[in-house]
Amino acid sequence: MTERIEVRDAEVVFSRRGVPPTTALSGLSLDVEAGGFVSVVGPSGCGKTTLLRAIGGLQGLTGGEIRVGGDTVAGPRRTTAFMFQQPTLLPWMNIADNCLAPARIHRTLTPEYRSRVTSLLERVGLADFHDKYPNELSGGMQQRAAIVRALGQDPELLLLDEPFGALDAMTREQMNFDLNAIWNRAKVTTLLITHSIPEAVLLGQRVVVMSSRPGRIVDDIEIPFGPMRDAETMGDPRFSQIVAHVRGYFVKSQNVSAERSLAHVRD
Repeated sequence: MTERIEVRDAEVVFSRRGVPPTTALSGLSLDVEAGGFVSVVGPSGCGKTTLLRAIGGLQGLTGGEIRVGGDTVAGPRRTTAFMFQQPTLLPWMNIADNCLAPARIHRTLTPEYRSRVTSLLERVGLADFHDKYPNELSGGMQQRAAIVRALGQDPELLLLDEPFGALDAMTREQMNFDLNAIWNRAKVTTLLITHSIPEAVLLGQRVVVMSSRPGRIVDDIEIPFGPMRDAETMGDPRFSQIVAHVRGYFVKSQNVSAERSLAHVRD
């Protein structure tokens, strides 16, 4: 069972003694349908990761509310899985044990769980590497293992924070196709934070564009492709048009910042 995300007027203000408060999010509302895949893009420092952490229960709100599966988020949920830019695999465990680690921690390791992880390792091409250690695998293979570890938990919500940002371009593209194929099988509700506009368009059913800080949503774009994405998708003229449309928000933002800087110099 997958879960719907409902964000209503979310506000996050970071305060520290002796430092002016920083408003990371303000009045942000977002819905992600159960089983959907939504990509979020925005300028650096706009609060994308803060939003992801708040949805995952790792960051409290100053105002507003977040509900997942109809329940108000008050802390981390066992049915939520995270994947970050670094795979954070435990170096003293082989790949299979790394993927089984969440179940061992939560005392939920069952034959069904083992079977699911074995199947996922086969699906991402790591069946022959289950007994290898992280330092014996390439960066892309480590990220595939991180995907298996996340999905092995059979989560109802998958939160991805720049999961492929550290990979080279060719490996990153292949990982995008792999993630799309896995999501199509699992249909887990997924929220992806990324700085790559083409990646956002390739993977998302929708692309949400955030403003500069304090983060708000300035556009929510339906992507007109079917659920399966491949190289042909990227060759579709509509793909380039959507990427250019989204990029336009950041070109405008950069021009405004440059004009403000120039005005400050002149003053």
